[in-house]
Formats: sequence, structure tokens, C-alpha cells
Amino acid sequence: MLNNITKFYIFLDKLDKIIIQNLSKLKNYSIIYNPKNNNFNINNLVKIQTYCKKRGINFYIKDDYKNANKFGAYGICLTSQNKLMGRGKLELKLKKIGIVHNQIEYARKCGQFCTMIMLSPIFITEKYTVNRILNILKFNLISKNWATNLCALGGLKGVNFKKTKMTKAKCIGFEGYIKKAPLSIS
Repeated sequence: MLNNITKFYIFLDKLDKIIIQNLSKLKNYSIIYNPKNNNFNINNLVKIQTYCKKRGINFYIKDDYKNANKFGAYGICLTSQNKLMGRGKLELKLKKIGIVHNQIEYARKCGQFCTMIMLSPIFITEKYTVNRILNILKFNLISKNWATNLCALGGLKGVNFKKTKMTKAKCIGFEGYIKKAPLSIS
């Protein structure tokens, strides 16, 4: 296991045998329901929710306060596109995670009372090419004075996990890597 990493956040839109097998190799993780193309699938959500409940795993839903409350989620993951600033009844009891790409989005997520910030993308992904990634140096410079808990997100694969030791991130968030067998994190 990585020395400075205390928790994993896994983005899933569904559960299958490979994912469940890979999840069994991890300790101290939370699952964030991340519907593909924002197509909310109740069956997939219920399977993930049931899996988390049976194992005592914290369960988050991406950008949907109503369903987070309806399905008893532990918290909500607010993407950079979510700009709502209110403190309504639906969001009061939910833990909030914010996903940011820069300082301006970080300030917005602090205004939304996020207890943890995921800074993305640290490495190359399908969505973010070489020109848009932060790399270790930019990741550290951007987050240098941030007071909240920090999570590295984006492009994390087996080779990149060790590189996160050079950041002040205490958590790692990933999606695609958990879907491939066999998972190896060292």
C-alpha cells in the first residue's frame, strides 16, 4: 500500500465481477456513483448502494442532492460544473466532496462547504491530453496553500500510484483502473 495514501475513492456506474474482485483487494475506500453520460440507472445505483451498505462502505452520488437523500447516501460529489451555492435542507446532512481543476473552482467548492477537494487531472486520461494535465509539479503548486483535505484524481494507473507520494494528497480517486483485471496497487 502507498505510504501517504489513507483512502481511495472509486467512481463507478455499475458493478460487475471484475470490479467486485478488484474492490476486495482494497481497504479503506468509498464509492461514488457516477452515471455514464448522466444517465441515471436506478438498478445500477441500488446494486452499488446494497454492496456498500452490506460492507459498511461510504457511498456518494455525483451531483444529485435529491437522489443522494432518497437513497441514503453518505455524501455527494460536486463536480466543477455544479455551481449551486445554497445551503438547503437536502444538502445539510451530506458530506461534500468537490472536484476542481484550478484555484477559481477551489474557491467555489470552499463556498459550497466541501470537506475534501479532488484536484484533477494529475495524469493523462482519455478526456484530458498532455496539454491539460497538471503533473506532479503543477499539482503541488496549485494546492500549496489549500487548507482542505486533498485527493489526486485523473489518469491514475499502477505506474502512477507511486508518483502520488510526491504530492500532499492523502487520497486517490480513480475510475477506469478498477475496471481492469488484475488490480495491483503498491
